[in-house]
Amino acid sequence: MKHTRLILVIFLTAVLLVAAVFPAAAEAEKTPITGTCTMLAFPPWFGELEQHPDYRQWFPNGMEFYRYQLIHFYCDFSDDRLDGYFLGIDNGQYIGNENSAFLAREFGHTYSSDSDGHITDLWKATGIGYTDQDGNWVLNMKINGIGVNQGLHVKLTWTSGGFPFYLLEGELLDTNK
Repeated sequence: MKHTRLILVIFLTAVLLVAAVFPAAAEAEKTPITGTCTMLAFPPWFGELEQHPDYRQWFPNGMEFYRYQLIHFYCDFSDDRLDGYFLGIDNGQYIGNENSAFLAREFGHTYSSDSDGHITDLWKATGIGYTDQDGNWVLNMKINGIGVNQGLHVKLTWTSGGFPFYLLEGELLDTNK
């Protein structure tokens, strides 16, 4: 019993010494962000970006489905670390409701890109967008930093600001702080 107590005292002393030497881990820094994005290309309808080679679109029973739709944006944020070009690879479906309004569901990946639409290794995102019964378009997106942006994470909500503009609001989480 004496040895158990001695071992426990030594262990607790060691734990207290280690805790005194290493400060508690700092919490990640959260920053509210806002921004705007402008759609630059939506091939083949406009812009100077070639369509994805695997793009396809089909129309069964009055619905529209598509895969690998490329969308190129330039975005300007309240935090300059996010400013730049983004390339979306979108998938989705449009279904008309009883009022002949379109309901949409979109999902896909978005990457940082250069001005020509070539993917760069700075950001990778996923998102799910939808158009509600009143025609309001909303996209919820999560962006993760890659390479020099490792440790940066963004949660964004996109809303239509009138074509070709989109309004962004969310939060930047910096786990490097």
